[in-house]
Amino acid sequence: MNLLLTNGNPMPNIAIGTWRFKRNGTYAIVYEAIKDGYRNIDCASCFRNEREVGRAINDCIRGGIVKREDLWITTKLWNNCHGEENVIPNLKHSLADLGLDYVDSYLINWPVVFRKDITMPVHRDEFLAPGEIPLSETWKGMEAAKGAGLARTIGVSNFNIARLEEILKDAYYKPEFNQIEIHPYLKQEKLVNFCQKNDIKLTSLATLGAFDRPSMIKKKDEPAVLLNPVLTEIATELNISNAQLIIAWLVNRGIAPVIKSTNPNHLRENLEAVNIRLSESHMNRIFSISEKYRYISSEYFEIPGSPYTHDYIFEE
Repeated sequence: MNLLLTNGNPMPNIAIGTWRFKRNGTYAIVYEAIKDGYRNIDCASCFRNEREVGRAINDCIRGGIVKREDLWITTKLWNNCHGEENVIPNLKHSLADLGLDYVDSYLINWPVVFRKDITMPVHRDEFLAPGEIPLSETWKGMEAAKGAGLARTIGVSNFNIARLEEILKDAYYKPEFNQIEIHPYLKQEKLVNFCQKNDIKLTSLATLGAFDRPSMIKKKDEPAVLLNPVLTEIATELNISNAQLIIAWLVNRGIAPVIKSTNPNHLRENLEAVNIRLSESHMNRIFSISEKYRYISSEYFEIPGSPYTHDYIFEE
């Protein structure tokens, strides 16, 4: 199944994510995922495995498993590459690693700006304040990348309403996508409604709880969305897994989930979930889940003196 974009082009409505894939295992996972039917692959330069992803993609193309035009490849601009003049050079670097002439979607990874020589800051002076390189300036570089044919669509990731409005007020091309954390513990209804009202498509990250994320952004005894009893009850009724239920809940909301797994059986089950249709009753029961939890926090950026806070980045 596909998600129709504002230009009428279809995007496969489930993606395999490549965050935290180890380099020596990335090729095999992506290759098998494409063989199994995945056509949407979510990458980022900061994942440091785009060469391995690219080898898998191109071997699948050369082997006749898939055509390039059947794939949807996303990559992202990292936080030390903001600024109009930096966007195209950094996209070209990702394209070289991926072995591609273009990506289908290019996203600003975070509305957070580092100094150009900093990969991950540890001191306040390694950040640039929001006004030093406005998001609207970086967006001009994104628009130039689209105009040059290096990215078919452009968008953002981890942007709240205020940050989206910064771009929308001066944009020639408005963002096609916003990739944000969404799952039954973080429903994001206000932000989802804003994006849908403005024809900004949504893709979800941390869809199943991002259990393998770095320990610095984990808490002791944090809730596991996959083990929620309401989800277990509904999934049992439908004879599906809890993971399939969460994926179906997102797809039924018009949201394209980004899913991660290194387990081939789970990958196949997850792909099948896009065809599951949930009743209004099932949807409402999931919406009624009262637990709230965000798995991807802003702690990376909230070192003492940092100009970037939870409220600057996130909506809720």
